[in-house]
Amino acid sequence: MLQRARSRSAGRFATIRADSQKLPFADDSFDIVTCSHSFHHYPDQARVVAEMYRVLRPGGRLFIADGNRDGLWGRLIFDGIVVAFEGAVRHLPLADFRELLSRSGFESIEQSRRGGLLPFAITVGTAAKAPAQRRKAG
Repeated sequence: MLQRARSRSAGRFATIRADSQKLPFADDSFDIVTCSHSFHHYPDQARVVAEMYRVLRPGGRLFIADGNRDGLWGRLIFDGIVVAFEGAVRHLPLADFRELLSRSGFESIEQSRRGGLLPFAITVGTAAKAPAQRRKAG
């Protein structure tokens, strides 16, 4: 995936290979973090969300797109067929995504579903944390 991104980016951005549970970035580094159709592969999903929160600036936004397994069709595809092909992956129900982001400190959590043959959902949260200057003073 990184090689494909590099070839398509035409040098507009850098790509970095890193452990999603130990991101090699300072606290409060980014305004936006995205995760597109890979979240179900992470064994410790709570730790990954905590890392995403850590690297977001106060008010930064997290966007996660992943398979929507809430309906019967989604459960059949993602809990059955995808697991058979990809192994022990875990697509979260939308309520679990909301809870996971909320426990990690995100607020204003919004979710939208997209239908079709491969239904997916987008979960968006805002990093609810004080600016770095105020956190250090407190």
